[in-house]
Amino acid sequence: MSAHVLSFGYDRLTMRIRTMVLMTKGYEVTEVYSLQEALRLVSVPGYDLLLICHTVPEDQQQAVMERAEYMDGGLRVLCLTETPGIKYSENCETASNTAPELLRQIDEALGKSKERRAA
Repeated sequence: MSAHVLSFGYDRLTMRIRTMVLMTKGYEVTEVYSLQEALRLVSVPGYDLLLICHTVPEDQQQAVMERAEYMDGGLRVLCLTETPGIKYSENCETASNTAPELLRQIDEALGKSKERRAA
C-alpha cells in the first residue's frame, strides 16, 4: 500500500505539478485548497504525511499543524519553502520545493512517521 499524502496550498498549478511528481513515485495524494477543508481532512485517519505549501499563511499553517498534532501525534508535517533554510514554524520540518529534494525529504519523513507510530 502506498503512503497517503495530504497536500494543502493555494496555488493550484503548483499543487497539481507537485501531485503529479508525487504520484509518479507511487504516493497517493489528496489536495486541499482551503483552511476549512484542510482542518476537516487532517482530522480523518489514514494520512501518512501533511505537506503545507509556501502559499499558506503562517497562521493557517499553525492552525492545521495544531489540529494534526491533536488528532494524530504521529502524523509528520513538512512545510515547503521557496528559499532553502527558511523555517516558518517550530512545529514542522522544512522541505525544499524542488522535486528531487522534496522526494528525499518525504521518504525520510515517512520513515520517521512509521518509527513514531510503532513506538
